[in-house]
Amino acid sequence: MATLKVTIAGKEFPLTVDESTHNEVLQAAESINQKILQHQQQFKVDVKDALAMCALEFATLNCQLQKTAHEWHQVQTEIDALHFTLQSAESI
Repeated sequence: MATLKVTIAGKEFPLTVDESTHNEVLQAAESINQKILQHQQQFKVDVKDALAMCALEFATLNCQLQKTAHEWHQVQTEIDALHFTLQSAESI
């Protein structure tokens, strides 16, 4: 485990993370801060509103990624079934 501090919206957060995710956590914090700044500049909102907009944007993206992963899993299941059928046909 690794201890690090990330700053989001000007507030510092001490975290303990798995060493394998250390860089991803830092990148995620940077991505959040960039989005906050983007929303503040584009929509002239305060930090709290920008954070809410970021949360919605990232949650929406997460939902889309989960849907895509589910669809890929279904495709892989169909491919596996076809592969099994082909192997069965070859043994006849």
